[in-house]
Amino acid sequence: MRARRWAWAALLAAAGAAYLFENNPGTLTLLLCCLALPLAGMLALLGGGRLTVQCLLPRTLEKGKAVDCRLTVKNGSIVPVPRLRVQWRCRNLHTGETLSGVETLTLPPKGERSLSFTLRSRHCGSLELRVLAGEVEDLFGLIRRRVELTWTGETAAPPVLFAPELVLLPTERRGPERQTDSRTVPGDDPGEIYAIREYVPGDAVRQIHWKLSEKTGKTMVRLLGTSVSREALLLFDPAGADPELTDILTEIFASLAWILAERDFSFAVCWADPQSGEPVVTEIDTQEDLGPMLDRLLALPPVNRPCSWPNLEEYSRILAIAAQRPVLEGREGARVSLLLPRELGLPEGLQGDGSRLYTFSREDYPRDLTRLEV
Repeated sequence: MRARRWAWAALLAAAGAAYLFENNPGTLTLLLCCLALPLAGMLALLGGGRLTVQCLLPRTLEKGKAVDCRLTVKNGSIVPVPRLRVQWRCRNLHTGETLSGVETLTLPPKGERSLSFTLRSRHCGSLELRVLAGEVEDLFGLIRRRVELTWTGETAAPPVLFAPELVLLPTERRGPERQTDSRTVPGDDPGEIYAIREYVPGDAVRQIHWKLSEKTGKTMVRLLGTSVSREALLLFDPAGADPELTDILTEIFASLAWILAERDFSFAVCWADPQSGEPVVTEIDTQEDLGPMLDRLLALPPVNRPCSWPNLEEYSRILAIAAQRPVLEGREGARVSLLLPRELGLPEGLQGDGSRLYTFSREDYPRDLTRLEV
C-alpha cells in the first residue's frame, strides 16, 4: 500500500505541474481525477460496517493431507466492498503449531461471497481456526480500514493407529496389606460384590449379571466392591517433546489404549494437568470411553515442565509412554514397561529397578514396537 500511495503522490505532483505549465481543460481534468482517487476510496470504505463471516470445516482431517475449507462473508450494507482482506490463523492445540493465511474477496451490496482455502496439519491434534480480523481497501489500494470480523471453529486431526502385539505377562499377587476392600462402599473390584440392582442408563456393560437377568426378566447389574488394585495404567508424559515427538507419543498411546479396550481390559489413562502439573486419571471401561478420552488428549496443550507420578500402588501394570524417563513413585509389585525415544541413548531390556524398557525411532516406530510384553 505504501508503494501505491507514493505512486499516487507522484502522479498528483505531475498532474499539478502539468496544470501549472499548461493551463487547459485537459490538464485540469487530469488534476481533478488525481484528487478524486482518495475521495472515491473514502466512499468505498463506507462499506464493511455490517459484515459477518462463517467457515465450513470438515469434522476431522487426515494429518499431512490438505483439505478444502469454505469461507463465506455476508455484506449487510447497501454499499459494496471493493476489496476485503480476511486474516485467519489455525493452531494445533496439542503441539502448538500454527498456520495462517490471508484471503481476498469482493462483496456486492446486500450480498455474500464464498471462497475456498486449504488447511493442512502435519501432526495429530485438536485444531482451532480463528478469523482474526478483516481489512477493507479501496479499488486503488490507497486507503485501508480495519473492520471487526471474528469467528472461531474447531476440527481435529486424529492419530494414525497401528497394532503392536501386546503380550500381558502375569503380575505379582498383592499382599493383604495392599488391599482395602470394602463391603459398605461401592467400587470396581470384580472380586467383591457390593450389591445387585436393576440396570440404569450409565451402568457399564461389564457389570450386567446375565444369569440373574435371564431368571428375573429384567436387566440386573452388580455393584462392585472397593479395592485399590486395578489392572493397568497407561501413562502419557510428553514433557519436553517437540511437535514431531509429541505426535509420535500420541499415536503410540492411542494405539495401546485401543488394543486394551478391544480386549475388554480394565485400565486407566493418566497425564499431567497443564495448569497444576498434577496427574489426571481417567478410567476406561468400554470402547465408548475412548472417544471422549481422545478428544481431551488431542486438546492437551504442550507440556514443558516434568511431572511427578505418585500413588501408583493401586495398579498391577504400568505402561509409560514418555519423552524422558519418568519418575514413578509407589510402583512396588507392579510390572512397569517404559516406551521411550531411542535418541535418549538408554539401553533396552530389563532395567535395574525391575522395569522393562522399549525404545523406538522417529522414522519407524510402528515396526520398532511390533511386540510388547507388559
